[in-house]
Amino acid sequence: MKATRLRAAAGAIAVALLLTACGGGDGAKSGSGKSLTLGIAGIPPIYLMSVAYVAEEQGYFSDLGVDVKLRQFATSNDVGRAVTSGEIPAGFVGTPLALSMRSSGSPIAGVLGFEASSYLVGSADAAVATCEDLKGKTIAIDAAGAPKAIALSAMLTSCGLKDSDVSAVGVGGTQSPDVMIAKQVDTAVLHPDELAMVQEKRETKIVTRITDADPLMHFFMMIANEKVIADADGKNGLAAAVAALRKAIVFISDPANSDKVADVAAKMSGRTPTVAKSALADYLKIGYWPTDGAGLSRDRIEHVLQQQVEAGNIKADKQPKYDEVVDPSIFEAATALLDK
Repeated sequence: MKATRLRAAAGAIAVALLLTACGGGDGAKSGSGKSLTLGIAGIPPIYLMSVAYVAEEQGYFSDLGVDVKLRQFATSNDVGRAVTSGEIPAGFVGTPLALSMRSSGSPIAGVLGFEASSYLVGSADAAVATCEDLKGKTIAIDAAGAPKAIALSAMLTSCGLKDSDVSAVGVGGTQSPDVMIAKQVDTAVLHPDELAMVQEKRETKIVTRITDADPLMHFFMMIANEKVIADADGKNGLAAAVAALRKAIVFISDPANSDKVADVAAKMSGRTPTVAKSALADYLKIGYWPTDGAGLSRDRIEHVLQQQVEAGNIKADKQPKYDEVVDPSIFEAATALLDK
């Protein structure tokens, strides 16, 4: 009995540490009774993460009784490792990474999804007007096997080209617009805010989008450590955070708030307000933030899972099932909070 009580106490302490990881000492707010750290992908964060900063700016986290610390990590891989280890309870990662993590036994589950991938190929080359015109061209990506490279491969496949038909040059995750602005390359895989940056300096057009090339692509998800989900306080904190993010999505989607959203996004990402506002319209057009449901469609996630198996990133006998990847209980609890 004594050993059982000790194990139970140790488990409770572990969950408490997960919930308060990098909390008060790193500047987390206090006083709500629930607190957690959310891992943010990118330094500076990718545009998607503006949903968390809008929630913070508008006071939605505190309104729902949860003190949230937004902690930036260099990459979503770093976020994933931190959630897996229990360093932080939850964070945002790319969907292919989340699936790979789960296949390797990582104790994580998706609680909110962002389905529409924003990758596109932008070109300042007058000779490039269609996807087929990319043959023989040099295209800037992040790195071999990285998200932009994977997106490029899918876009090329959609128009009958192979990876070997182009010269892909790895320039780093956020340097694609910089090398285009410097005219080191004329074509690159970009996000809409990166495209807007380039368009301020060079006439650049969209050649193809991943949403056209692969309509079932699933982009990102908020994952949480299963120990936190299983704990009553942890689940309540996560539900409150997801509810706050959903309120932020409603705010972002209202055209009347575009200036305020652009200001938040600009400060977060280091873009100018003009670039941030131009990009916002493009992101909303593709449904970047889920306005109806949890953004965790079975068909999309199973599609990406199959892609990862075919690419050899996940072994066929290790592929997780959809119900192992997604935990709908947090979104359901968040919905109940918003319905009160």
